[in-house]
Amino acid sequence: MKSTPDLSTAAAVEKRFKEITAFVDQCIDEIESNAEVDMVGIEYAVQYVCDAFVKLPEKDQDKLDKHLAAMVKSLENLAATLKNHPALAELSETDFMDYESDDDDWEDDEEE
Repeated sequence: MKSTPDLSTAAAVEKRFKEITAFVDQCIDEIESNAEVDMVGIEYAVQYVCDAFVKLPEKDQDKLDKHLAAMVKSLENLAATLKNHPALAELSETDFMDYESDDDDWEDDEEE
C-alpha cells in the first residue's frame, strides 16, 4: 500500500477500491492464521482514494458506491478481527494510551 497512483478517473478509483479491499481481506486471513501482517500506510491509502472519490463527478460516484461500500465493509471486518483476536483480546484502549504515555517518558529519559 505504499504507492500513490493517479486517481483522477473513475476507472482508477474503482481499481484502487478493489485493490485496497483485496489487501484488507488478505490481511484478515493472515491475522486469523496468526501470521504477521504489515499494514503500514493503509490509512493513507484509504484516505487518498476517498479524497479522489469525492472529487469525481456525482454520476461517477454513484457508479462507484458499491465499491466504496465493499472497502468500508472490509475495513469494518478488519477492525472486528483485530478486536476479537486472542493476542489482543485482553488489551483495552487504556493499555494503548498507557503505551503512548510510556513513549513520552522514554523521550524524557533520553534528554537527561
